[in-house]
Amino acid sequence: MKTQIKLFRLLALLFFTLPTFAQQTQIKVEAGDYPRKQSIITLALPISYNQKNYQLENLRTGKKAIIQQKKDNLYTFILPDELAAKSTAVYKITEVKNSKTSKNLVKLSKNAEKIEVKIADKKLFNYHIQTVYPPKGFPDYYARSGFIHPLYSPNGSVLTDDFPKGHMHQHGIMMALTNTTFKGEKHDFWNQHSKLANVKHTEVLAIEEGPVFSSFKVKHQHYSLKYGAVLDEIWTVRVYSFQKKFLFDIVSELENITKDTLFVNKYHYGGMAFRASKHWNIDDSLHYQNKWQIKTNNGDDVATANAKAAKYVSAFGLLNGKTAGLTVFAFPQNLAYPQPIRLHPTMPYFSFSPMVNAAFTIKPKEVFISQYRYLSYDDLPQEKYIESLNIDIEFPPVVKFIP
Repeated sequence: MKTQIKLFRLLALLFFTLPTFAQQTQIKVEAGDYPRKQSIITLALPISYNQKNYQLENLRTGKKAIIQQKKDNLYTFILPDELAAKSTAVYKITEVKNSKTSKNLVKLSKNAEKIEVKIADKKLFNYHIQTVYPPKGFPDYYARSGFIHPLYSPNGSVLTDDFPKGHMHQHGIMMALTNTTFKGEKHDFWNQHSKLANVKHTEVLAIEEGPVFSSFKVKHQHYSLKYGAVLDEIWTVRVYSFQKKFLFDIVSELENITKDTLFVNKYHYGGMAFRASKHWNIDDSLHYQNKWQIKTNNGDDVATANAKAAKYVSAFGLLNGKTAGLTVFAFPQNLAYPQPIRLHPTMPYFSFSPMVNAAFTIKPKEVFISQYRYLSYDDLPQEKYIESLNIDIEFPPVVKFIP
């Protein structure tokens, strides 16, 4: 009898903790003031939703989308319907009975040297686990790990550069602080030739593929050559299942792991950087082809954008006779948003640099978080589309859970 009671209690517990799909649990997506198309949406589901993936189905159009677990009870999906401004769509949530049938478009391949990211059969980028050394004849202090290069456009144009002529210390997509003070002394994590500080990869924390996005999490160490580790940095990189244009996010979490405050001084550059193609580098006489172009959300260009605040920056131009480009979006949660940018007057690189207008600190155990979205493409920047992506970041659709 006691065994039967225990069994009954167990069955009752299972019944009340699992979602009841027979009731067609639903969510409502509200477009708000803007039209929506292929919006990336994150929603919180009740804790009882304990699977990796669920499916949405529009009650009116029948269009479907996979919901993929992002973290804990947070799930992400790509809006399957176009919504006009002020409109809504209602979706029922159903269980994915066999998640293996969901094709993972974004493929991650890890070895001792790197994590290689592909979308279908096309290369997107390499993230460097192992230290990469400079070309023969250059000092080893330029060696670096924990960065992205090469970054490709969908048609295979290489958008980044590493060990570029004239600026050997710049590496594709990288994060580094420049003018800082630690223990009363100057520390420069960006300019490796200063021989004061550097950044390196230390650990792969997680790697996961899914139908909506694939992601990996890695750890970097920002270290003083005199005092050792100062900051631990976590990168969470999430690559979405888009094919015509490539789209991915990087979340950077810089944690002060010492007992001393790191002072980030007011300075004209530093932060999350993009070093662009060697074919746009006028100092590289062997590979130079033509100048790049820049356009920000404010309409600023190469001549006017430096030190101005921007929500996003588009870099584009001809690469081997074909147009390709990259747009980088900052998120509103970032310090000093819209963030000032450093745009070099002749070299093809820029960084989002929150220290341009004011100093800040990273205190012991404090975590400095910043997030960026990257759009890679093979044409001139499509302003209407790019602005719609920015609107989704600044003013995301509202999602309401209907139990």
